[in-house]
Amino acid sequence: MSAEAENTPVFANPQPPADACTPPQSDWQPISPPLPGASGGSSSPFKKFFNDRNKVILLSTIAACVVFLVALSCVMAFVVVPSLQYGLACEALEENRFDEAYSRFVSLGSYKDSSQRATDALKNQAEYLMNQGYYLEASERFLKLGEKNLYKEAYYRYGVQMSENGFYSEAANVFSALGDYSDCEERLREVQYLYGLELIEKWNYQKAIDIFTELDDYNDSKNLISQCYYKLGLQLLGKKAYEEAVVCFKTSGDSDRSQKRIKECYYNLGLQLLDKKTSEEAIEFFRL
Repeated sequence: MSAEAENTPVFANPQPPADACTPPQSDWQPISPPLPGASGGSSSPFKKFFNDRNKVILLSTIAACVVFLVALSCVMAFVVVPSLQYGLACEALEENRFDEAYSRFVSLGSYKDSSQRATDALKNQAEYLMNQGYYLEASERFLKLGEKNLYKEAYYRYGVQMSENGFYSEAANVFSALGDYSDCEERLREVQYLYGLELIEKWNYQKAIDIFTELDDYNDSKNLISQCYYKLGLQLLGKKAYEEAVVCFKTSGDSDRSQKRIKECYYNLGLQLLDKKTSEEAIEFFRL
């Protein structure tokens, strides 16, 4: 062994140099493409393409939504809602809810046969009311519909109803309005006569006289006129309206009781004149 070998130190685990494990450094870096919309730098054609495309899509979507909503509104307004209203109106008519049915059909205007159905609702209601005995209400609806014959029949029945229930004045108005329809003329005279009797019971003699005078020779109207004048004379006598009372007693006829009341009136007139110190005129009345 040479002298150099002997002088060289021996290591148990020789270590490699410090830079032996470090890989050599390189200048390469990964290159990423610029993202659309990334800030910084000037606009590229790629970025502009994406911006324009998004705007077109957005505007197209909005336009499509608007068209859809308009179409949906039209369908609801002109198809769905009228169809539902028409169905509800038909249902109301079938269940005799005539006012509701009429209102719904009228609101539908020219939809399907709504106009005719509205007329049907009124007519059905009028017929229903007449069958139930509501003759006045029925007549009003028939008149509105232009159904003259049905109107007269319903109004005539109303007059009969009023007569049977003792409302003679109202019945007289009905039969008078109907003129020569059916037996209205005869019924008019009948209810006027009954109304006159009612007025006598209420001591309304002057009005009763007017009615019986109009009836002329109907039944015992003339006899009743005489009775009414006598009773009216008694009323005036009680009010000390002696001169008016005398006129009533004279008009009532030449019966003994009328003559007696006339003398009573003259006697009271004489007493009134004595109080006023007009004795000569008083004497004239006493002589009567």
